[in-house]
Amino acid sequence: MPEDIKTAITYFKKAAEAKYPDALVNLALLILNGEGGLKKDYNEALRLLNAASQSGHILGQYYLGVMQYLGLGTK
Repeated sequence: MPEDIKTAITYFKKAAEAKYPDALVNLALLILNGEGGLKKDYNEALRLLNAASQSGHILGQYYLGVMQYLGLGTK
């Protein structure tokens, strides 16, 4: 199972570099939860969710709002 998440992270990163909104959101959630050996980084998660939100991704907008509401990575 650990190999599966590492493989997924590799593909999410490649797709996120190409600005695919689903990949941006999935990678942001993995970073937000520190899964798959990724370091928790609220600022990076916010950046990725913001990029997804700019493209109109509904879940990206939702999670961005939740992070802002909870003050995760924001003032």
